[in-house]
Amino acid sequence: MTTPPKYPVESNHHPVLFRSADGKQLYAVGGGEFWLPVPDDTTMDNIHLYMRKKEYVPNLPIKRYEVKMQGKAYKVEVWKDKSITCECTGFRYRKACKHSAAIEKMVNKSE
Repeated sequence: MTTPPKYPVESNHHPVLFRSADGKQLYAVGGGEFWLPVPDDTTMDNIHLYMRKKEYVPNLPIKRYEVKMQGKAYKVEVWKDKSITCECTGFRYRKACKHSAAIEKMVNKSE
């Protein structure tokens, strides 16, 4: 048996085992993305040593604000990469607005 890799290949899909048409090689297959040759004694119980499904980590904002201007309230979010988004129409078209600018100014002031 070959030594399992230090870091298993990560796939967007759950891996499965597939044997080549000639029956000579066993592969761990992750949704067609990867065909990783694995030892013949690999089973679904130990396939994780060679390939595993990537853990889903949702991209969520780290902070949410509600900015009220001229009688309307808008949700403004600060993301992990320090980017700021706003739900207003102006932000959707220009990728900038006075709501996001106000939050950016406040966030930069506190740093």
